[in-house]
Amino acid sequence: LLTYNGGSAYVAIDEWSGRRCSDCDACLDYDDGFACDRCHCRICGECEVSCEGCSCSLCVECADRCEACRQPFCESCLDTCGRCSASCCRECLDDEECPQCVQNDSTRMEESTNVDADASLHGDRLGEAGVPA
Repeated sequence: LLTYNGGSAYVAIDEWSGRRCSDCDACLDYDDGFACDRCHCRICGECEVSCEGCSCSLCVECADRCEACRQPFCESCLDTCGRCSASCCRECLDDEECPQCVQNDSTRMEESTNVDADASLHGDRLGEAGVPA
């Protein structure tokens, strides 16, 4: 071992008995497991998270979730809602808005339509000060 060269060893001495999964600490054979595409740590098949957008391998620490569908994604496959800044996948964004903002807009439109319809059914008219005449 006097001539050991750690830079050119087939297996480094500190990995002689295998590598450890960075998420669950399980022992992996040297060639087993996955490398996280973001931080390059070594993870086992049980801990590996696959991005729903591009299928890259991620560790639990690097995987993000779409705030709408809760599916795992990498950072580059998520976009931001233009109204509330929620991180959502492209499939969940509707015209750059998350489903929650779209639903809130629909609810406001329905409420506004109902108020207008009620006012016209009852013959309510507003005077100049915005008070029923």
